[in-house]
Amino acid sequence: MEALEATNPGTPLITPNAQAIDPAELAAGNDPEVVQEGSTLTVQGVPVESEFDVAPAKGVTLPSPEGAIHIEQVNVSGEVNSTTVAGGEAASVTPNTLKQVDTVVRPLYTGLTNFEVIRGTEATQTFGWKVSLYPGQTLKSVDSKSAQVTWPDGTPAMLIRAESARDAIGKSVPTSLAVVAPNVVELTVSHKGGGFTYPVSAGPSFEVGYSSVVVTVPPPPTPPPPTPPAEGEEYYWETSELHVSAPEASASGAGWQEKQFVRVICGHSALKRPNESFTDNCGNPFTFDAGSAVTWHAAMRGAYWFKPGKEAEQRGVKACDQRAYQASLTRAYYVEPNVECHYGPKTSDGNGGAKVSAGNYLRAQARWPLWGKPLCAGSTCPGNPPPALIEEKALEMHLWPSGAVQRTVP
Repeated sequence: MEALEATNPGTPLITPNAQAIDPAELAAGNDPEVVQEGSTLTVQGVPVESEFDVAPAKGVTLPSPEGAIHIEQVNVSGEVNSTTVAGGEAASVTPNTLKQVDTVVRPLYTGLTNFEVIRGTEATQTFGWKVSLYPGQTLKSVDSKSAQVTWPDGTPAMLIRAESARDAIGKSVPTSLAVVAPNVVELTVSHKGGGFTYPVSAGPSFEVGYSSVVVTVPPPPTPPPPTPPAEGEEYYWETSELHVSAPEASASGAGWQEKQFVRVICGHSALKRPNESFTDNCGNPFTFDAGSAVTWHAAMRGAYWFKPGKEAEQRGVKACDQRAYQASLTRAYYVEPNVECHYGPKTSDGNGGAKVSAGNYLRAQARWPLWGKPLCAGSTCPGNPPPALIEEKALEMHLWPSGAVQRTVP
């Protein structure tokens, strides 16, 4: 830490989040922090809560929907274990990880950036990272600035991207990123002989996808069960799931990345018995996955493009679907086709529309009428009452230029 501060006081790499992240995104929940407990550092406050050790040689683990991905920097001194937290828990700093090199790890909403702070001409120009791959995964270069880990079907699992490199006075330093072995990516920082003022800061970012689940217990449809339900009584609850892919670099090399998302909302109905817990799996109407005890579900999927921290475009890629199932003994549900499935128009606050800049977000929105009618012990009640509108179910997501996809409704 002292070596870093001595050569670059007030370096932006360890600037607190309140100064480094757009205030609108910060207020919306993009507030990653590094928390140290003993020899373990954990990223909190964002969907991808990575974990790493004070000894950089032990690497970092990023959770993802398909399984954790472990990354280790190669040729780092195994004796170094003096990592500290800096910038109001915005980053971790490890001095002298290599000759004339300090390492700063700064978490992102869906991953982290591993910055190398190069203090002089005796420092190396190449830095490597070994990526743990699952069977069938491949690590391939996309262009001279990025590489991608993909599954056999082409689904992205992780994007590795060379961040812009600068010297102490802001001069751009040439960098390139290449896959040099089946599971090794190498960053080249051409800092020698270019008349640069040290220190030079450069490094790759590692970003994965994520999933999150929110459970709510709204007022149940009539007839309401006791609270908590007695043994054998039917219990109703709702779940919302958000699945976001790892970013995928555009082959155009123009700096654009793509993220895909699926948001599912649903209602569950089941009998609560002693020592039995509920499973909060919404399923997916697009894939005919009925989930767990799902009575109805509705979903929106889409994709958008963004230049990290600069701008985002929706380009009209979206779809909605819905289904209902006979999982309840007290009510039959019917979900009408969506009455709304779009990216919301631009509003007076600058959000929405087809394109936004930093500090604003796109709005993905969908809405479905949910109908139902009472059942008597799972069968049609006497008189066969007609279905009645219960309520309209809606969802909304905010899509930020940073790549953050955040749920807002419900």
